[in-house]
Amino acid sequence: MSSSLSRLQELLPELFHTTNSVGKLYLRCQITSEITPLISMEYVQESLFIPTEQITPIPEMSPFFMGLMTSRDHVFFTVDLPQLLGFSPLSTYSRDYNIIVINISTFLDPSLALEGEIFLGLAVNQIEGMMRLTTDQILPPQNTFSGQIIPYVCGVVKQEETLIPILELNQIVKTLTTPSLG
Repeated sequence: MSSSLSRLQELLPELFHTTNSVGKLYLRCQITSEITPLISMEYVQESLFIPTEQITPIPEMSPFFMGLMTSRDHVFFTVDLPQLLGFSPLSTYSRDYNIIVINISTFLDPSLALEGEIFLGLAVNQIEGMMRLTTDQILPPQNTFSGQIIPYVCGVVKQEETLIPILELNQIVKTLTTPSLG
């Protein structure tokens, strides 16, 4: 048995040595063909690829509210993130959606005395992977983006010649919980 373990350690040393990764993890998603913002993994619960039927539409809501869905015994609203940020909505002819489920409990008013975790689904065109960034890689927000995305950008990262916005989830939640939207 120990010879098997030593052989594994020899073949796959990275599994047996801890590495100290520097920086925070961010999930990269696509909201338009040109804009692929980052979302802090600190708040991401999971990412899903679900059939459209798993989202139940709610009548008389703002257009970017897609409806309710369930995952892991939680029911929560799902929003069309591109549309919320002022871009074209996701295709209504899609058979499936990419959903980023975020925990928004820390962004809500503590006086509401809500029990348990509260989640929100962010529907995006595509989920592209993760990036690890240090604070010195993050630049101040710049007004180089179009649409209503500017108030939701808390920083940018320059990758080659492309500026990648980092989304401020607190601002998105604040917008969604403003009474005039419902």
